Amino acid sequence: MSDEARIEFPCEYPVKVFGLNTQMLRASVTTIFVEEAGAGGIAVSERVSREGTYVSVTVTFEARGVEQLQRLHEKLKAVAGVRMIL
Repeated sequence: MSDEARIEFPCEYPVKVFGLNTQMLRASVTTIFVEEAGAGGIAVSERVSREGTYVSVTVTFEARGVEQLQRLHEKLKAVAGVRMIL
């Protein structure tokens, strides 16, 4: 099996961030994607948990390469309240 990327870039790529339901988390996640993909290049959707404690923020953007995805992952891990990134 090859170590090469199986994704052909550029492509539309969704990233789902799960975390505490706070305005700060939403703003931080959105800011990170705007920095990496530009404001016009992202689509954001949210879903709040039944009790309102957690939120999943799904951002779809045009990914340009593996390095960009790695940068995004590292930045998102550093956001307070983030529990999981898919």
